[in-house]
Amino acid sequence: MKALRKACFWSWLCLMPLSGWAETLRVVADEWPPYSGAELPERGLAMDVVSSVLERAGYGVETRILPWARIMGETEAGEFEVVGTMFFNEERAQQWQFSEPYYLTSVQLIQRTGAGHSFEDIDSLLPLRVAVGAGTYYDQWLIEAEHPDRVGLKTTLQALQMVAAGRVDVAIVSVPVAEYYIRTSAPQLADQLEFAPGVLGLHGIRMAVRRSLERSDDIVLSFNETLAAMRADGSLTSVLDRHLNQQ
Repeated sequence: MKALRKACFWSWLCLMPLSGWAETLRVVADEWPPYSGAELPERGLAMDVVSSVLERAGYGVETRILPWARIMGETEAGEFEVVGTMFFNEERAQQWQFSEPYYLTSVQLIQRTGAGHSFEDIDSLLPLRVAVGAGTYYDQWLIEAEHPDRVGLKTTLQALQMVAAGRVDVAIVSVPVAEYYIRTSAPQLADQLEFAPGVLGLHGIRMAVRRSLERSDDIVLSFNETLAAMRADGSLTSVLDRHLNQQ
């Protein structure tokens, strides 16, 4: 009888659904509210979307919020499998497998009210002292354009404060991120700052999986298929509404 019970036990294990043995993915992002942040509900809109999609696809998820420089170093060292918030470019695609975009964000210049700057192309930035997030997509863009006076900063809030103080002419910011900081952390800047005419880009926020991970293709494919299903059945909208209705 004991042998029979043991045989039944192992048969049960073999028949368990694979979801019972879900692979856990460690997902990391930097402090970039309202998209990601340690103190935000569900760690922000973007992290909530990525976690929800991966969990529905059958993965376990652990999330962390860290400075961008640590994210790059520790992910390359194998500490994390997934970055939850990243813009696509060809250079990054050599190291990262990107998902389809799950949300769009507009990037503009912010300036002191009445300063009269505008964005047309990279040449329109050359006479200006420009603040930008260190190590970000647009930081690299300015470096490649050999911009003579760029200032790399750790946070959007720092950039807003430097523009208001006249220490830089403009800052390159994601519009919702700048609006979030002005609304929650620096309301005194609301009348001092304005967005300059011209849009630098409308970017899709994507999940990125390091290519050194053996199953990166499978993870991204599963994410994209599940994301499409959640768009179709309305559950993605429900996740987004949890955050957009709070703004």
